[in-house]
Amino acid sequence: MQRSNAQPSQTLGACLISAGLMLAAAAASAALAAADHMAGAAAPCGPALRHCLLCAASAASLTASIGVAAAGVMLLGPRPSLQRAGRGARRST
Repeated sequence: MQRSNAQPSQTLGACLISAGLMLAAAAASAALAAADHMAGAAAPCGPALRHCLLCAASAASLTASIGVAAAGVMLLGPRPSLQRAGRGARRST
């Protein structure tokens, strides 16, 4: 008797999507902190200069959230069949 692993992969997909949403929230909060930091009077980063760690953390969190959520969506989709060609297949001689 073969067991289907559809339920665990759907659970994992849902968990990955929620992790992606949490990373997106972290990216948004880092972006707000970076914008507040750059709006200050003595801002050491900006368009003309190199960006600070807050800018890099926001961009990295956004990139990671997109990748993790996309992996979760792919796990929620239908899985391809792994069956071999059966009765109707021709034999090569």
